[in-house]
Amino acid sequence: MVVYHLWRSTMLHCGIIGCGRICPNHFVTLNQHPDVAIRWLCDLQVHNTAPFANSLSNVRTTPSADDVFKDPSVDFVNILTDHASHYLLAKQALLAGKHVIVEKPFTIEPEHARELVALATANRLKIICISQHRFDPMINQIRALVQKGKLGTLLQINGRLLCGRSTEYYSESYWHGRSAIDGGSALINQGYHMLDIILSMAGIPAKLNAYAARRAHVDLIETEDTISLQCVFNNGALGSLNITSGYAKEEWNAEIEMVGTDGRIVFDLHSPHQPPVIDVQGVNFSEIMQTVTRTYQKVGIGYYGDLHDLQIKDFISSLIEDRSPAFLPQHAVDTVTVIHQAYASAHRNGFAWGSIS
Repeated sequence: MVVYHLWRSTMLHCGIIGCGRICPNHFVTLNQHPDVAIRWLCDLQVHNTAPFANSLSNVRTTPSADDVFKDPSVDFVNILTDHASHYLLAKQALLAGKHVIVEKPFTIEPEHARELVALATANRLKIICISQHRFDPMINQIRALVQKGKLGTLLQINGRLLCGRSTEYYSESYWHGRSAIDGGSALINQGYHMLDIILSMAGIPAKLNAYAARRAHVDLIETEDTISLQCVFNNGALGSLNITSGYAKEEWNAEIEMVGTDGRIVFDLHSPHQPPVIDVQGVNFSEIMQTVTRTYQKVGIGYYGDLHDLQIKDFISSLIEDRSPAFLPQHAVDTVTVIHQAYASAHRNGFAWGSIS
């Protein structure tokens, strides 16, 4: 068993593993946090660390994650790598006594996610998967309305994600669109947060059926660019999630609608948000919106939003205060499990991974 290390000072030392598209959303928060010092930047292509290292005075760079894990001064790591590597890197980090932040998806295989949670628990370490939209003040207000029964009997919850992925997004990446490394595309990558928020509202589906297709990026990817899920939830509500990444423009239209016997709510996962539709008996829309007003700060790629900041800060506070993070890793296990079930259903319904050179 790994011995849980006591803090040597109030300053936490961290290492970032993976300096690609999502790295700015982690780097900015870590670099600005008064209780954190970034000690390592790691990327297989070590030149990718340069834009971040140039703004730091005391940081080491490396192409090998082992260098980060072997450093006893490192308290936690942020794993921002390809999907297939999440499991092994997180496992290595936990075995080295590090707390872990993993970008979504937690893992590709549900059993690997469960193993990581058990390993962290056994070694008194903390591990989280990024689900930044669960920290969105507006979405949390909407979830509270649902949980209080303000919609009456929930009848339907439907999600739609329309987005575009360029040829370069796939051709310039060694893993995007590769079934063994990406684990899928439209659902596990582009649509992950849509599904995650639907599950946070309605729970785990009792029944699920899925159809998938590869229609827009036929010669570029082995995975799906279009997928449709139909669900029956434990409370009897029906649901659907329709996703395509084959749209001509690289923009995001991410909308979720919930309909109950006493009202209807429509909201999006844009950053910044479009005003939601809250047509619910006895609910004052303007009062709801006054409580969730916040200033949007663009970080990195615009449609990634700025909510990483809230979840990463909560994780850091959980280390300092020795408490559980607000978003427990079991919820990420549930999301990965439903994704796995959806792909299994799509394969039973005739979809197959392709093969590209």
